[in-house]
Amino acid sequence: MIKSGVSPEINALSALLVIVSMVLVALSLWLQRGGSSKNW
Repeated sequence: MIKSGVSPEINALSALLVIVSMVLVALSLWLQRGGSSKNW
């Protein structure tokens, strides 16, 4: 990690975007598998 003077707001926003994108990818994979009724 390179310290380049990034503000904490930008750091938190980028972390939040990473979390949201991971949730969206997991949700799309879960929906492609057919939801909760078939596979669990």
